[in-house]
Amino acid sequence: MPLMWAACLSLLAQAAANTENWHVVDIPAVICEKTENDTDAPEYAVAIEYTNDIVQDYPYIISFARASDKATEITFRVVDANGETVIDKTTVTLGEVSNDAGAGCECTGELVPEVVSSVYGTNYGSACYAHDNANCDLWWGEASVGGWCCSSWCYSTSNCKDAYESTLMPGKYYSYKACTQSTTTTCRWLDEEKKNDPCACKPSTSLFDSTMNSKGFPSNYGD
Repeated sequence: MPLMWAACLSLLAQAAANTENWHVVDIPAVICEKTENDTDAPEYAVAIEYTNDIVQDYPYIISFARASDKATEITFRVVDANGETVIDKTTVTLGEVSNDAGAGCECTGELVPEVVSSVYGTNYGSACYAHDNANCDLWWGEASVGGWCCSSWCYSTSNCKDAYESTLMPGKYYSYKACTQSTTTTCRWLDEEKKNDPCACKPSTSLFDSTMNSKGFPSNYGD
């Protein structure tokens, strides 16, 4: 495994009540460079504990994230409790993060069909603009909002390095890197993103009920 400055592996299991079970890899175990001939380099195993909430017929989604902007290769395999292979040894590549949009990457001036324009407007994605800024929560859900809502983007050629296929118009692509201007000056969705962060600290005053307060915990306990 090539050098990984910071990496995180998460396995998302869709459960019966639409809950999410995340299994996060300990960073120090995966940051060291490993090669095929390095027999002493340990592998990191993530054990997935079975619970009644997990629907076994639903898929697991394996995703990787890294804090570094450097290109990274990650090799993994999946086995079941009996040691039987579920997914053969597979290598995924996380490309280098840069502002380079790629040769020939440009906005296409796409005209959206009426089924899209009736909700998002006739100019949605036709040119570089923060199209989602005004109604990001309404269109994409309160739990999804963040800095991306304020980013400029457009429907683009498919050769842009960050070209994503549109869910509104399958077969069409959009890109943020095709737009040279930065995000809007102020982005109100950043505050909402922080509020929605499940890992953010919360004041005990907002969590403790009268029973907890009666147990004598200091007023700043857990803040």
